[in-house]
Amino acid sequence: ELKEQYDAIFIGVGAFKSKPMGVEGEDAGYEGFSTGGINYLRAVALGQPVKTGKRVVVVGGGNTAIDCVRVALREGAEESILVYRRTRKEMPAEYYEVDDAEEEGVKFEFLRNPTRLVAENGKIVGVEVVKMELGEPDESGRRRPQPVPGSEYVIPCDMVIPAIGQDPDLSFIDEDLGIETTRWSTVVTRGGVLMTDCKGIFAGGDCEIGPMTVVAAVGQGRRAARAMARYLETGRAWLDEEDAMEDIVNNLGVFDKNENPGLAGGTHREHQPKIHGPERARTWDEIELAMPESQAVREAERCLRCYRVGMLAVGRNG
Repeated sequence: ELKEQYDAIFIGVGAFKSKPMGVEGEDAGYEGFSTGGINYLRAVALGQPVKTGKRVVVVGGGNTAIDCVRVALREGAEESILVYRRTRKEMPAEYYEVDDAEEEGVKFEFLRNPTRLVAENGKIVGVEVVKMELGEPDESGRRRPQPVPGSEYVIPCDMVIPAIGQDPDLSFIDEDLGIETTRWSTVVTRGGVLMTDCKGIFAGGDCEIGPMTVVAAVGQGRRAARAMARYLETGRAWLDEEDAMEDIVNNLGVFDKNENPGLAGGTHREHQPKIHGPERARTWDEIELAMPESQAVREAERCLRCYRVGMLAVGRNG
């Protein structure tokens, strides 16, 4: 219907559909089982009534999982436990978030993976996990976890929150449109202009690249807007010089996020003051405080290694 009414359409539905754990009892409707980390966090943020248990288990190793275990403490949980199938080193969550969670009293069960939910009278009373060991690296470069036979045991709890990732919900896309999707439920686009195989339909953000950052989604939205404008004006979408140069720099690998260049000029980074101690987990107050003016000035004076220079040689015929 939209395709009939508009010449250009942008799909930017994000990735809000929680991945299932695939364990026994997940679809039984037990009291104390959350439908997903994002849903739990959204409900708390919107002030909706949320019945947080006294002993909460969160499954996952990303930033959403860390947010859940920390929020659970603030919502009244006496014990908040994170279960992750790899080690702390392999966690995709930011290291400082993990450190903050640990300081607030979160307990970690590493190299553990859930196998089934344990319930009595329709209520969660525990989650069975199996011990894991790390094998060969997978496509992400992290060592693949393998279950240890016969190592199952039950972690007592009254609430389980799965936070193992999100997928886009593309159920609204009509198959007749011919829009290709991947096995990760993301939309396939062509040529860097973010247009799908269906002429005039563009896609970007998490539903195209998978769950990423706000910055990445905004950047794709900006690129798609320019491509759509050119498409509406000329009937054709193409990369402008800015987009083309961005792709060249990205493909050349100029920036390596794993690079550790050291301290330029020997100036150490200033750190924000923080409220420390487990008592901060019982309040919604900010734990990161403002820098004093003198400290902020010192931080602003640091060399941020802005001398990285890229050079592109362009030949001209004739």
